[in-house]
Amino acid sequence: MWSRVSVGALAAMAWLQAVPAGAYTIQSGLTEGCHERITAEAFAAFVDEPVWAEVPVPEGDTWRKLALPLNQWLLEEALIEEELSDPQLFVLFSLVAGVRAPDTNGRSSSDLATQRSIHANPRPEAQYVHGLRAPEDDEPGGSQAAVIGTRASIRQSFSQAIAAWRDSSETQISSAPVTIDFYDLLTVEVWRPGFLLGEAAHALQDTFAHAIRSEAFDYTEMVHVLNYVDAIYKGFSESRDGIAHSRHLDRCDAADVGPLREAADSAMQDLLAAFLRTQAGDSAAINEVLDGWVTLQEGCTHENDFCDNASAVAIARQDATGPVLPKWMTCSARTVTAPGTWVPVAVVCVLLPFAVRRRRS
Repeated sequence: MWSRVSVGALAAMAWLQAVPAGAYTIQSGLTEGCHERITAEAFAAFVDEPVWAEVPVPEGDTWRKLALPLNQWLLEEALIEEELSDPQLFVLFSLVAGVRAPDTNGRSSSDLATQRSIHANPRPEAQYVHGLRAPEDDEPGGSQAAVIGTRASIRQSFSQAIAAWRDSSETQISSAPVTIDFYDLLTVEVWRPGFLLGEAAHALQDTFAHAIRSEAFDYTEMVHVLNYVDAIYKGFSESRDGIAHSRHLDRCDAADVGPLREAADSAMQDLLAAFLRTQAGDSAAINEVLDGWVTLQEGCTHENDFCDNASAVAIARQDATGPVLPKWMTCSARTVTAPGTWVPVAVVCVLLPFAVRRRRS
């Protein structure tokens, strides 16, 4: 019979699966877990904060079975000297669950229809949570609009995290959906402040995978924001929509994106520090993070190689995202969505040609 630890390890391996998405990769046996690694490494720098001892821990052990491999990984990487306490482990697990949530919504990574509906959602807020342009963020000014939207997304999740932390201990424990592939959808306990902070961290981390940043400013400033939702359709125009999302930048273990990864590490540590400072009464802490990492250098265009960042532009153009449907399928996020609604665009685009053909017969 498998031990509880073995079951937990297997469950975690099934939970930490890759998603076919436009974002930093998620952990699996085949992909580097960028979001998880960046988050866990940053947490290790704050693991001894006394405040974690006050975090309430649920009585159930489902979360613990999923979290134990995280503890083991930190030990193996020598990021911590001894095993985490239950409150420390619960905080880390909740952070990781939250940082994964925008890419999965708790659903299975093998559920391609659900994954596509998440990442092809043209609503602005659905793109800003990944640090990307919304369909209406056209040039000129599209990058600035995306940066403003992303800052608002980060601030909202961060503020919700702080508000949740200031609630009573009883209300700080909530539940989140987690799918274990080949098993089932589970409802797992999370520390709500940490989960919400993980969502803010996702958007912050993705600004390093989804933007061209200036080496001259140690990668603290963006010069251009990439576009996913328009790039997957036939009518994409770089001069209007911006440069297409790069799958290459999503691979944080690629050698030529190492400096971006290091900057993302620093930004994540700053976010955790701001979380602790804000809880202690420093209301300006999140502003420092946003002003330090989520700003746009103005005046950077195609004509000036985005403020003379030719090498960074060349890296961002590698393995560009393109249309996911055959070219004879004419559709666009701009034409198949009505105000205030969200229709799975890919489904509409697939069915529309057959509907037209049927009417002709």
